[in-house]
Amino acid sequence: MYKVMFNYFHGQKNGHSSAYLMGALTTALFFFILVLNMAGIASILIGKRVLLSADKPTIWILNAVYLTLAYQFIFNVLKLNKVGDGDDNFFLVEPNISKKVWIIYISNFLLVFILPLLSKYYFKL
Repeated sequence: MYKVMFNYFHGQKNGHSSAYLMGALTTALFFFILVLNMAGIASILIGKRVLLSADKPTIWILNAVYLTLAYQFIFNVLKLNKVGDGDDNFFLVEPNISKKVWIIYISNFLLVFILPLLSKYYFKL
């Protein structure tokens, strides 16, 4: 996931140095939304709405901590390179793998909007 996102932002910014940061943040955002989707599916399966509430400063602090931990996990635990080893610092990713990653990425984001609608109007939660 990170390599595909890095290549996308590296290509968009013409080799700008923040492409690794944007790739890491979009990867972290993907996994955060994946957890939300799993919670939404669990809510539908158990038949009860899961309510999460917090004030804005708490949400901002939790987001900052999560993104920092995700950044550290990607680069210090998984030991991924910040830049690719291919031509012009791109990662070498096969086109079919890149296409699958984009399909999963977009589906995950669509699901975060579809699940609340399903739970409200179809499952009446």
